[in-house]
Amino acid sequence: MKALVLRPVLIAALAAFAPLGAGAQTGEWAPPLDRRRGELKNAEKNLGEALTRLEQALQPLESLAQSYPLQPDPRILGPKREAARLGLQRLHKEALAADKDLGALRGLADTMLVFAALGATAKDSSVPAAQRPEFMDVERRGKMELRSENVRIHARAALSADEAAWTKALDTFERRRRVARKAAMPGGALLAALALLLAMKPRPKEPAPEASAPAALAAAFREAPSPTASLAPPPEGAAAQLAQGFRVIGPAAWSAGGPFFDAQAPDGRGVMARRVDPSLFLDQKEEPLVIAAAQAACRLSHPGLARVLGAFQHQGALFIASERPAGTLLSTCLGEGRRMQLRAVKMVVSQAAAALDFAHGQGFAHLALHPGEFFVTDQGRTTVAELGVAHPLRLLCSRKSRPESEAAAPFLAPELELGDARPAADVYALAAIAYRLLAGAPPFPGPNPLSRKRAMAFIPLSKILPAAGIDAVFIRALANEPARRHKKAGEFAAALSALPEPALPKA
Repeated sequence: MKALVLRPVLIAALAAFAPLGAGAQTGEWAPPLDRRRGELKNAEKNLGEALTRLEQALQPLESLAQSYPLQPDPRILGPKREAARLGLQRLHKEALAADKDLGALRGLADTMLVFAALGATAKDSSVPAAQRPEFMDVERRGKMELRSENVRIHARAALSADEAAWTKALDTFERRRRVARKAAMPGGALLAALALLLAMKPRPKEPAPEASAPAALAAAFREAPSPTASLAPPPEGAAAQLAQGFRVIGPAAWSAGGPFFDAQAPDGRGVMARRVDPSLFLDQKEEPLVIAAAQAACRLSHPGLARVLGAFQHQGALFIASERPAGTLLSTCLGEGRRMQLRAVKMVVSQAAAALDFAHGQGFAHLALHPGEFFVTDQGRTTVAELGVAHPLRLLCSRKSRPESEAAAPFLAPELELGDARPAADVYALAAIAYRLLAGAPPFPGPNPLSRKRAMAFIPLSKILPAAGIDAVFIRALANEPARRHKKAGEFAAALSALPEPALPKA
């Protein structure tokens, strides 16, 4: 039955392109292909211009969404927001239409080339190299398709993030109005206070930080594990104490210009040291918090962790000393667009996940994972560095947009960027790093990826790596809500390890 249906279609196609095949035998096939090449170039130009206009329209809407919480009454931005959204939606439709037009022309041009080649083959000849049509340039076509998909995904994510920010701003505004109305009624002050208390998210009680220390920074420094038998002995004394006997040798060549230095421990072994720029501290009360964090992190001991050895002073600067793991920083192994094989990524992720789950069980979280925190040997042994001190150091570096904080930005969980620090952020970061290793780029590249993280707007890995079930694993691991992710890093590692290896292309 299918053959009967397809036969008229094939006959019609052969009849339509028969002149082209015959023309190939007489050398007259080039003119129609030249005309098609010109049409294709115009279509590519139209798509490129449409994508550029769409990219230019994204920034105003994203900036507008960030201004909603700053307005006493966000409704005054309603007309401006509506105009920006309508303009973006119109440009998105134009880009989509241009993409479809280009795809249709490519399909027709490819078909023409096939019939021309068949005709040339029948004549025992070939298409002259100087006249081979440019529309068969696979690399250029792939780049255009990838750019088109990325820009359109970014546009949809911006619209979704804008809608969420607008809804939240309106809800906050209405809640404030209700509280103000109740406060104006008899006994309204008490009702307003009760309403505010009910609206507040309950938080566990904990010791108040020093008055001059920022709350987020102090909260990060205060995290410490409870004593267990599997931990190394805690440092003596309750107060923050500097380690003694360490000596800085010089900047570490293996760090590739990063923040690490080669140092020597009191027993003579080589260690690594992270320098803390004194200008990052707002006052003298913050440095003891860093020392206390390093002192608490000394208690963590696991084969997959570079153990923190303490904080020490050298030439007026504070350093955090840690064991120097074997291997190379993962970040120095990754060039622009460089990818790793799935089986190698499975090995790295499973070892890092075991170390993270151990730390989480002891009350620690890394909260600043990125490829520059992983050491990997040629045999695949993986070690996670700076667990227990990386998060407070990242908060310090973020005050001056230092490279150390910017390196972690593409891998930070969305709730962590908003100040909600929890172990689930490490599961998210580990998945984002695995995505980077497999795809050659982070799932949410760019200087301000938060809106795309909230919308989960990333390119499915199945388009890059044909492994069955891979998209479902990463959709869960990169979920914008912590409760929807894998409960532990080991669960994500197990799901990744269960994926089949993609089949090698046939020769």
